[in-house]
Amino acid sequence: MPRSFLTVLSAEGAEPYTEGSGRLPLAEAIADHPITARVIVNRVWRWHMGTGIVDTPSNFGLMGERPTNPELLEYLTSRFVDGGMSIKQLHRDIMLSTTYQLASGRHARNEQVDEANRYYWRVDRRRLDAESIRDAILHASGDVDPEVGGPSLSLRDEENNRRTLYGEVSRFQVDEFLQTFDFPNPSLSAERRYTTNVPGQSLYFMNSPFVRRQAELLVKRLVEETAPAGVVAEGEAENGIGGSGNGNGYSGNGNGGEATAGADDNEEAAEAPMVFRDREMIEAAYPLLYSREATEPEIAAGLEFLEERRAAFLVEEIERAESESSEQAGTDESAGDASAGDADAENEDAGDEEAGDADAEAADAEDDAPAEETESDSAEQRASMRAWVQYARALFSVAEFRFVN
Repeated sequence: MPRSFLTVLSAEGAEPYTEGSGRLPLAEAIADHPITARVIVNRVWRWHMGTGIVDTPSNFGLMGERPTNPELLEYLTSRFVDGGMSIKQLHRDIMLSTTYQLASGRHARNEQVDEANRYYWRVDRRRLDAESIRDAILHASGDVDPEVGGPSLSLRDEENNRRTLYGEVSRFQVDEFLQTFDFPNPSLSAERRYTTNVPGQSLYFMNSPFVRRQAELLVKRLVEETAPAGVVAEGEAENGIGGSGNGNGYSGNGNGGEATAGADDNEEAAEAPMVFRDREMIEAAYPLLYSREATEPEIAAGLEFLEERRAAFLVEEIERAESESSEQAGTDESAGDASAGDADAENEDAGDEEAGDADAEAADAEDDAPAEETESDSAEQRASMRAWVQYARALFSVAEFRFVN
């Protein structure tokens, strides 16, 4: 059988391919065919609008759906072809249109005429795809790596902060995150992505180590952004930051450049306590996550949640600190008894040593109160951080974060 284009789509009397294997003429015939441009335009439209002008993107035949607006499809296709089949220009044409910029509000009269919104009188509320959700998390935390190109990395690595475009995809075992958010089977051709909204997706945000790490970075970012300008500048000076860092962490770690201060100064600065300005941090979080301001009821609910969880975590931290202190005291007492026995056997003249020990004990007694105060402050810091990380994970899990409205 001679090599040629599909007979049903060929003009009458079309000649078979005679040059080479026929692959190049076949590719050229597919690209030049009028249906090809219409299919591309319809798929790009569907990507932006949620549904296609022909909502069976892989079937333009008799068994497929009829176009709801054939004139629109023809207009966009003609502009696409006249523009040299520029995908960028096609995106621009669609995204600058009034239809694309409509709101998602509902209208009772329009719903009576077109309940399914097939004529695009509003924007459909749609969930982000898996890649966009992960990238949005990285963007909100300030941890996203903007580098273009390079090898793919495993999405199972919770420290992988590259865009999901560069994540490894296995045909044998799709990553758990991708499966959770309806990534299509990579072994098959998928004309569309079907989306679900199930409890497992919200549970992912509450249990994933990756989300926990990004929540911690988001909290540090909010602490830094809500800190007074003088405090931030002082913190940077103490840390010896010599260049631009990643902006994650109020106390700073000196990763932005070469430190000019000594190691002791850096260690002291790294232990500087974070100040959690709850209200200001909540107000800063909502534009980052939801692209809108927080309402007063939302702020009040957040403050109540943080106060409740901080109190509960503080009790846990104090109990843990007391338990660790008791264990350490028991260990020190045993070691002290053994040392005392050795000292009695070896030292006969202890007058001077006793005086020295008395001075040391007096100095230790003076240091006890500040140590206890520092330990209490540290417990409060850990409790506040745990409360805020839990709150940040809850903000990530809200449906509004992963839906385009």
